[in-house]
Amino acid sequence: MQEFNLNEQKQIFKDALSAGDIATAEQAAKCIIENAPESVYGYYYFLVVKTENFTSLKNAGSNFDEVFEKFLSLSNQETVDKYTAKVTELKEKQEKAEKVKQVKVKKVEKTAKRKVNKLCALIVCAICFIFALGVIIPSAIYANDMPSSSFKTVKWDNGAYDSVVFELTPESGDLVGDIWLNISNAENKDTANFYLTSNTSGANSSYYISYGGGDKTVNVSLDKSNGWVRLTTITATSARKYFQLATKQEVRINEVVFLNQDGEVISASVKYAGPNSNANKSEKPSPTLTSDIYAYRVKEANALLDEQSKFDVSCVSDGVYTAKHSVLTEREAITLESALNILNGGTFVDDTVNPFGLQLISVGVAVFGANVLGLRIVPMLFAIATILLVFFVGRKLFDCDWSGLIFAGLYAISGFALSGASVGMVESIFVFFALLSIAYMFKFYNKVLSRHLGFRYYAPLVLSGIFFALALSVKMQALYTLVALVAILVLALVKQYKLKQLSSYEYERKLNLSIVSFIVAFVIAGVVWTGLTYVFSIGVYANYYAGLSFSGLLGKIFSMPARVAQTAYSANNTSNIFANLLGFKAEALSTNHYFFGNTVVSALSMFSVLYSTVYVVYSFIAKSGEVKTAEFKKQVLTPYMLLGIAFAG
Repeated sequence: MQEFNLNEQKQIFKDALSAGDIATAEQAAKCIIENAPESVYGYYYFLVVKTENFTSLKNAGSNFDEVFEKFLSLSNQETVDKYTAKVTELKEKQEKAEKVKQVKVKKVEKTAKRKVNKLCALIVCAICFIFALGVIIPSAIYANDMPSSSFKTVKWDNGAYDSVVFELTPESGDLVGDIWLNISNAENKDTANFYLTSNTSGANSSYYISYGGGDKTVNVSLDKSNGWVRLTTITATSARKYFQLATKQEVRINEVVFLNQDGEVISASVKYAGPNSNANKSEKPSPTLTSDIYAYRVKEANALLDEQSKFDVSCVSDGVYTAKHSVLTEREAITLESALNILNGGTFVDDTVNPFGLQLISVGVAVFGANVLGLRIVPMLFAIATILLVFFVGRKLFDCDWSGLIFAGLYAISGFALSGASVGMVESIFVFFALLSIAYMFKFYNKVLSRHLGFRYYAPLVLSGIFFALALSVKMQALYTLVALVAILVLALVKQYKLKQLSSYEYERKLNLSIVSFIVAFVIAGVVWTGLTYVFSIGVYANYYAGLSFSGLLGKIFSMPARVAQTAYSANNTSNIFANLLGFKAEALSTNHYFFGNTVVSALSMFSVLYSTVYVVYSFIAKSGEVKTAEFKKQVLTPYMLLGIAFAG
């Protein structure tokens, strides 16, 4: 075995370093350290090799600090001060370089993520744009086919008829052939009863049931709402200039059209509108037509003749008016009538929902008129807002833009979103507020371990309660979502308790304030706000619920979640572009039906729930180490809980 020679190894090191043979130089330094551990040269040479003569630490290695400490322990104070300053300077440079590198990496990642964000945002905006075009364009076009003004008959004292007398101004030789009505609703009944009389001349003379008059029953079922129905057909050869239309029901009539026997519209004017106790006795209206007592009713009745051009004679076939475009579903008919009554007062309102959704829809009706556009604009906006919300919720759950896009895309093609965006009903408004409430409750769940005791900690819980109150004021079915919200809150508090990262004071304070915040934001705010929405439209609700005791009123309100909505949805909405594209007919809104509306999405939802359930159960049974990680809880358990709650709801 060759004997170790320090001077020889020192020379080998110097020659190798001069020749640029770093590997040999490093080997010589290690040999000196191993055989002469008390010599400062081996440690110094090793440091020279690893730092490129104290110019860089990028190749220093994991044992650099250990070797450097040994070097300092064997050196004099001057050497210690000199090289300590050098290494400190090198470390500062390395830290700065590392920070610059991290900034560059983050900038690259942020730029790449921003590109994805832009693409995802573009796709989501495109989806929303398609929804908007699909609703606004056809609804705006078809709105022109619907009479937007109306005249509502009233119930007079002593059983008098509410009558309207029309004076026709026919061309020479014109004889009345058909009389058509466009009716919105008649006290939410399937039929409306009218009494028709006429005379030849002199509006003040007696009216007779001859010439096609007498009792007339018209089909005004909800699937006929805002559609044209024929009141009577006249084949007599004698002329009649004055016609009296009378009823004892509350009926919203949009338009009255008189056709001659050649099928052409005859112009007319309103001569009288008011009570008449003799309409069924073939006598003249009372008071006389010259009286100004009911001039305000005459002015209101002029709405019956202001949109004659919206009657398309070409749509009449065998006595039936076949609409080319606008047909409201039964649900829309109820919603439109409720919105009009909220705006103008009345005695009917949809009692299967709370007022707030109807009040929001009434804003659209007030701005755009009592037509398909005015009825559908607000639900469409909320449906689009829900698509955006689903995108952000999906992105937050999986920390991935594309996951959010998939979530939004699946929701957008579901039957509920399609009909909710293009049919005037409150359900899309309810879904938006309910989903927003659940999203903020999950945000509170994720913040439960924060040591912050200020309002920012409780803000998600309070906001969740506020949006729950809004959802409750739209539909009482929000009580079902309250079960899920309470479950998430309990899980959050249990999580907080089990981890015990808080002092007893912090834990008790957070627990108490969380419970108080829940009671105030959910219970008190929900009851108060829902009650206020009834007060905002007290006129129509007071009329509708007249005669009920307070307990009876509460019973009616809280029975809403179990009541079937007043529609069978048998009418196909011909101005719903999505319905036509998908061949989709809206389903019954009932507690006995799942309102998926799209078989493909339903199958995907079922598969997702089954797959996730098997994965979670297997992970726990197999005692996988994954279940203990924060990633499993965040990326598996939390989304699974939300998926299960959404599917069950």
